Amino acid sequence: MEEKEDVLERIRSFVSRCQYRYVFRLGDKMKMKEKEKLKSSEKQYFTRWAGELGVGAELSRRHYQVAYPFGNAPRIDLMCQSPKGASFQVQVKSLSSGNFWLFSRRPVRKDLYYIFVLAPREGDMRFFILTSEEAMEERKKYKEQIKESGGSYRDAMGGANWGQIKAYEDKWEKLPE
Repeated sequence: MEEKEDVLERIRSFVSRCQYRYVFRLGDKMKMKEKEKLKSSEKQYFTRWAGELGVGAELSRRHYQVAYPFGNAPRIDLMCQSPKGASFQVQVKSLSSGNFWLFSRRPVRKDLYYIFVLAPREGDMRFFILTSEEAMEERKKYKEQIKESGGSYRDAMGGANWGQIKAYEDKWEKLPE
């Protein structure tokens, strides 16, 4: 448990530093802006990386092997191998506060898992683990809720509400052994 807390504390510390300081490269010169409010896109960038690194750290702690394709595998954030050798892929979705999880409709795959991460600036990260089938089912439920309430729905903006995902917290046992 102490090892997990140490890894998560280092990730929280990194994210915290990044949220208050960022670097612009101008030619060979570096300029630092301290304690400046981040734009929405910058906050999303740090939240995304905090989530992906946090999931990787947690999976490693659980003896999974994790590879980060860093943009070389479209739509896949982590490539993993279980302690018993089963290969699978993970799509990570991160938020800094409980809100709406935006994610694309995709074909269901047995080797694809979604891990939703609540990565607040202060406090512990929370992980919500869904199979590909469960994620697409939650997305479908959200679409049905919107249509039943008379709202307009755009498939490109589909996903699931925070309340729908909460039931999947810490369901690590869904991942291959």
